[in-house]
Amino acid sequence: MPRVYASRYNTLIPLLNDRMLAYNSASGGFALWEADEYLRFNELSQGETDVDHQSIEDFLMGGYLVDTAIDEFELLRQEYHGHRANPNAVILTIAPTLACNFACDYCFQGQDKPDETISEDVAEALFDHARRTVPEQGHLHVAWYGGEPLVRIKRIEQLAREFQAICAEKQAHFDSMVVTNGYKLDVAMVQRLQKLNVNLIQVTLDGDAGHHDKMRYLLSGAATFNRIFNNLKAIAAANLGVRILIRVNIDVRNAEGIHKLIDRLADNGIGKQNNIDIYFAQVEASTPGCHSSASKCLSRHDFSDLELRLIYHAWRRNLSNLPYPPRMLGLCGAVKDKSIVVLPNGDLHKCWDTVMSGGHRTGSLLEPASAEDENNLQRWAAWSPFDNQACQHCSTLPICAGYCPYKFIYPNETLGEAAGLPCPTWKYSLKDRLIWQAMASGVITEADLPAGMGQDQQHIIPVAHTRPVAKEGCQ
Repeated sequence: MPRVYASRYNTLIPLLNDRMLAYNSASGGFALWEADEYLRFNELSQGETDVDHQSIEDFLMGGYLVDTAIDEFELLRQEYHGHRANPNAVILTIAPTLACNFACDYCFQGQDKPDETISEDVAEALFDHARRTVPEQGHLHVAWYGGEPLVRIKRIEQLAREFQAICAEKQAHFDSMVVTNGYKLDVAMVQRLQKLNVNLIQVTLDGDAGHHDKMRYLLSGAATFNRIFNNLKAIAAANLGVRILIRVNIDVRNAEGIHKLIDRLADNGIGKQNNIDIYFAQVEASTPGCHSSASKCLSRHDFSDLELRLIYHAWRRNLSNLPYPPRMLGLCGAVKDKSIVVLPNGDLHKCWDTVMSGGHRTGSLLEPASAEDENNLQRWAAWSPFDNQACQHCSTLPICAGYCPYKFIYPNETLGEAAGLPCPTWKYSLKDRLIWQAMASGVITEADLPAGMGQDQQHIIPVAHTRPVAKEGCQ
């Protein structure tokens, strides 16, 4: 029988009668252990060998115990860097313009946005890039971004049709998504986008009308909620098949009004039945362009607690699943070898949070890279959560994988708590979410929970990852 040790990625949740919910973030294993199974786990993890063979195989299969010949941290590191270096997938995040018809006060790009559109020279350089980098039978993914991309829909159509032709020639898969404020997203627009291989559209609603219109308004100051909401109603009624993801940005101003939005959406027939989901995001003062929003940010703990309640309410109203712990959230395009962000002038970046900072660019489609460009690119290539001491010792590293590399690489550009704690809310609410999963699947009931269970995120002691953390708020 192999010698084993307890995985560093276990999360154990005690239940009544000495039973245990056991989750392993490296394997994704999730199980209910009876009292005798938990006893065997403890015996094995402490070196006991007089245990039946099937017991140890079950614990090894779930990842709860690891053979001493295996370094689970190194295995995870290799998996992570293998995904970063995937040669078969090319990701292009393209801003056809940085211009926007909105004047959202917390926009990370600030209020002074350039109005230019991708030129023919930049378009041709983009096509050349795709021809060089997309492999035969590979995958090209394009994220249309801005600014507000739909104010330049004709340019998107021109670019997307050429990408379709390039991928057809290479027998490569092509898909895309759009991040839009939703103001121009009527049924006809969705149908145009579907012809361009768009299968996901993200739209933002920051609460019901009273809250949303104070945070997301036109350049003229006019309200936007009703038009966006009516667009979503029409799209839901048309049942077009494209997935719509509603993002809700939350700060102290609208935190208590999101339940009303969820109810209004559900009461109007908008939900998973017509391929529309909702998720929640914390407003952060993450770039110089939005530092003015710092005083309005929720603390990590307060947002995590609110998000839990909102997810549960959205699930009950059929606007969301109860999310299972994800895998390596930090594997975003910013750290992938074959991923770039393209601005209208041809400048290249690795992360869309840096697009308003010319000094952070990593190259250009139209000119040779400068020494500064190369240095910036190297900063992204060299960064890894596996080199960060706080991440190395975190049991949720397989879920998080650094989560937001930008906050590690440019920590001084984010104000407040988020700079020192660039962690997903999963870290603060994992046990509560796992309990929900077990209850929703009928594995346990409330009668199995000890008194006070579900308050674990209140007792987490934050560990600063990049610089000291403010105790409360975002100031």
